[in-house]
Amino acid sequence: AAPLCTPSRAALMTGRYPIRSGMCSNETSHRVLDGRSRGGLPANETTIAEALLENGYRTKIVGKWHLGINSENQTDGIHLPTRHGFESFYGMPWSNVGISRGLMVYENETLVEQACPTTWQNLTHRYTAKAMEFLDYDSGAPHFLYLSFTHVHAPMFSNAAFQNVSLRGAFGDNVAEVDDAVGQVVAHAKKTGRDTVVFLASDNGPWRELSLSGGSAGLLRGGKGQIFEGGIRLPAMAWWPGQIPAGILSDALVSSMDFFPTIMDIAGIPLPKDRIIDGKSILPLLKSPNLASPHEAED
Repeated sequence: AAPLCTPSRAALMTGRYPIRSGMCSNETSHRVLDGRSRGGLPANETTIAEALLENGYRTKIVGKWHLGINSENQTDGIHLPTRHGFESFYGMPWSNVGISRGLMVYENETLVEQACPTTWQNLTHRYTAKAMEFLDYDSGAPHFLYLSFTHVHAPMFSNAAFQNVSLRGAFGDNVAEVDDAVGQVVAHAKKTGRDTVVFLASDNGPWRELSLSGGSAGLLRGGKGQIFEGGIRLPAMAWWPGQIPAGILSDALVSSMDFFPTIMDIAGIPLPKDRIIDGKSILPLLKSPNLASPHEAED
């Protein structure tokens, strides 16, 4: 839905174009939220987590939020994910750009870690452990986990076990570590025996200013921060044993805005009627990949 973190994540969470929630800007120096920002996702926006929580789900976010912290002062926490339907939060309020500022980790609404200089190497391990801990929580209710790794955002970092393991340097090491982490979480979800749906996607294209150290869009033009294909055209994967056929590929055009209505469709929850939802459920497409995109789109 957008070639940058904040607007893309706003679209994912709400199913709406980020301009509807004010989570986008054409100001070069303020295209995403950071430590200087006073604002965030408006309280009147309905997120995936809010809709699911209201219908009996347990909800948790682990990792990067990037949709705001405070509003009126430096401690009010009005825009933290715990005010947007997530019962618990462990992670970072924004990206790791400006790594010299140090690591900021929140546990719910409490800043539990702030250090500069920072040792980042075990952050992915901590995210993975928190995610699996949540999956282990047996409340009898269905779960919604939003696991948003800091990888593979520059500057790159990885655990010692994943350093110098790839021919693609630090970027490849990051990909290897997040691949292992996702594998651990999916394997853990299988062990719970619950009916589980997994979506894997990225919020924007590679950071071209860093050359191959920021990733690659292959033959596509542009990257992060640009609305050329390299900035917004990304691969995604879906896994739902018994429902989504394995090993298939679709080139239908879909959007991160489609996660909201698709998840509501899976959960059997009606879409909000008091606002425009720009996304479309892609559940039929996931089950029958030969179907066309639900959006009005041209090749």
